[in-house]
Amino acid sequence: MNSVGREFIPRKFEERFSKKWIWDRFKNKVDVCRKAYVKFKKLTHNRTGLVYDAMGRLEMPDAWWDQRIA
Repeated sequence: MNSVGREFIPRKFEERFSKKWIWDRFKNKVDVCRKAYVKFKKLTHNRTGLVYDAMGRLEMPDAWWDQRIA
């Protein structure tokens, strides 16, 4: 993440919750989210048959998993 992002996240957090935190407190969460996103993209990249339900969750039918495993 660049320096603009490292300044933006704590500033918006302070505006929303009236608590001042330094970047180090957010870094771990950002790293965990980045790793999860990379895994998600690797799993779903260029795959057909995936749909989103009304809540915005990704649905992966059994046929999709069978194709993915094969």
